[in-house]
Amino acid sequence: MPLFCIIAHILLSLAKSIIDGWMNSPGHEANILEKTYSEIGIGVIIKDDESVYSTQNFC
Repeated sequence: MPLFCIIAHILLSLAKSIIDGWMNSPGHEANILEKTYSEIGIGVIIKDDESVYSTQNFC
C-alpha cells in the first residue's frame, strides 16, 4: 500500500475519533448542531509525544 494511502487512513481515523468525541459531549454536540452558526474553524495539533489536541470555533 502506498505511503500516502496509509497516511490518509490514519488522518481519517483521527478525524473520525475527534468528531465522535465531540458528538458524545453534550456541550460540543449542541454547538455543532446549533443552526445559528454558519462557519466553523477546527484546529488540530499532534505533539512529539503523539498526544493530540483539537479545538473548534463557531461563528
